[in-house]
Amino acid sequence: MTSAHIRVAARPERVWAVLADARSYAFWVVGARAVHESDANWPATGSTLRHSQGRAPLVLSDIPVLREVAGDAALYAPPDRPDVWAERIADLLTDESLGGELRRRGTARAGHFDWGRAAGEAARAFREAAERA
Repeated sequence: MTSAHIRVAARPERVWAVLADARSYAFWVVGARAVHESDANWPATGSTLRHSQGRAPLVLSDIPVLREVAGDAALYAPPDRPDVWAERIADLLTDESLGGELRRRGTARAGHFDWGRAAGEAARAFREAAERA
């Protein structure tokens, strides 16, 4: 198993203050761009937090649909291999240039997707299917 260690020059109370606040936790630990809501009892066990992601390097399940969407803008790990997931995450934590490159690729890749176009293509496919029925 791989482990990564990051030394934080802060007293434990300050670190806990970040972890105990849903918004700062989402920003510093998850890499979220925005927090939409969190349970009032955050960070109690089982509490949840809804957020949206910013531009962060990704480790994704190595399945065809995710490779099709993310291409070379992510690292991949088999869904059933937590040891490989840990290695990929450790790679991101220890190699800043890798994370930067994946962010750059991800931003470029995201520019190829357009929800309006996707909706139009889906509507066209539904119309064609209805015409054949």
